Amino acid sequence: MLIIFFGVSCVGKSTLMQALKSQCGWLSLPTYVTRPLRVGETEKISVSHTDFLEMEDKKVFICVNQIYGNKYGIPKREVEFAMQSKDHHWMLDFPISKKHLLNGCRYSGFIILPQNEEQLIEQARVAGRMDRLGTILEEYRKRYIEYYDRRPINDQCTPIINKPHSVYQTSQLIRSLVAGVPV
Repeated sequence: MLIIFFGVSCVGKSTLMQALKSQCGWLSLPTYVTRPLRVGETEKISVSHTDFLEMEDKKVFICVNQIYGNKYGIPKREVEFAMQSKDHHWMLDFPISKKHLLNGCRYSGFIILPQNEEQLIEQARVAGRMDRLGTILEEYRKRYIEYYDRRPINDQCTPIINKPHSVYQTSQLIRSLVAGVPV
C-alpha cells in the first residue's frame, strides 16, 4: 500500500514518517536528492548532480522537484512496486504542486498542516531553516491554507493538522485512517 504525505517544508512530515516507521513498521520509499543528507535522514539518497541528471535523462523518476537549489527525484519503479504491495505500507513525501502526476495511481494521501502559521514559523526556527522562512510561508499560503476547511477532500487525500508535541497522536490517527478504523 502506498501512503503519500503532502506538506510544506518544516511541517513535520519526516517526523511523522519516522514515527510510523518505528511504531508500525511502515517503510519509506527513497527520494534521490542532490544535497547532503541531514542528520538522521534515512529516506533519502544523496547523489551528485551529474548522476541525478543521468537518471532524469533515463526517465527514472515519476516526479522531479527543485527546491532551494537542490533536485529531488522520486523513482517510478519504487512507486509502482509500493502500489502493488499488499504486505507492506510504503510512505512517500510528495510535492502537492505535482499531485497531478499521481492521477491513476492508487494511494492514501495525507495533507499535513500546521496548527497555525505561528507553529510553522517555530518549527522552521527549531529546524534551523529560518533562512528559508519567506519561501516556506509563501508556499504554505499559496498551496496549503485552502485545505483547512476540507474534510476529507476525496477518497485519496485527507488533511491532518499536526499539532505541536503530538507526533504520537497524529501518527496513530493516520494509522487508524489507513486501516479504515473510525476515529
